[in-house]
Amino acid sequence: MQFNDYAQWTDNVAVYPKVHEPHYLALGIAEEIGEMVRTRTNEELVAEAGDVIWYCARYSRLVLNRDFDELCRMDVVPISNPFEVLQPLSVIAGVEKKRLRDGETWDDEKRQAKHQAATIALAQIIDYTFNCTRSFANTEPEAVLAANVAKPSARKQAFTIQGDGDHR
Repeated sequence: MQFNDYAQWTDNVAVYPKVHEPHYLALGIAEEIGEMVRTRTNEELVAEAGDVIWYCARYSRLVLNRDFDELCRMDVVPISNPFEVLQPLSVIAGVEKKRLRDGETWDDEKRQAKHQAATIALAQIIDYTFNCTRSFANTEPEAVLAANVAKPSARKQAFTIQGDGDHR
């Protein structure tokens, strides 16, 4: 599955209030990165990485209005350890905090600057996530996407798409 196809596919399993979409997706990225860095097995790593990528794909396409394939292939400064992922997460959190506070007053130039900062940060998070699955689980990005498609699709069929926990 191609990155843009995957990003489009996420519409099939997205269940959350769209009115808060930018904030919900940014919080989802942070939550899933936290879960990913605490995994103990390769299987857990791939599953949590898929969840990170799901939120990244939606944030890229629906909030930043950016081509997900472009972000997945963007040349960025690599993150070498889990603590460094806090920096791009803080950039996205800062953009969303400011969007809540005064986003309605942003002119096009301000919105573009905020989205550019978030784009670079998001590309770093995507790069870090895929580098982790390659390095630790010997799993390429396409396999992460495939595994992630299977998980929420099964949850949707079982009517357990909303809720808590990995094993629902």
